[in-house]
Amino acid sequence: MTGLETEAHPPPESGVASNLPRATHKEEQMSSEDQLVTDPVCRMKISPADAVASIEHEGTTYYFCSQDCADSFRESPADYL
Repeated sequence: MTGLETEAHPPPESGVASNLPRATHKEEQMSSEDQLVTDPVCRMKISPADAVASIEHEGTTYYFCSQDCADSFRESPADYL
């Protein structure tokens, strides 16, 4: 064997590591955005990215599946917390 053949075939350790899938920045961002939250009014599980509305109340952001749920919460947050 020549030196070129050895360089063309890396040792198994480096081949295994390079074959592992790596998350791209967009995939990492999507995975965090895709975590589900619960609409405090109707208790529906939704993704914050898909929420129709969000309301910050006492330092916490709540996400809503519909404007009706957001309006109900806005009128009386204590009823849903």
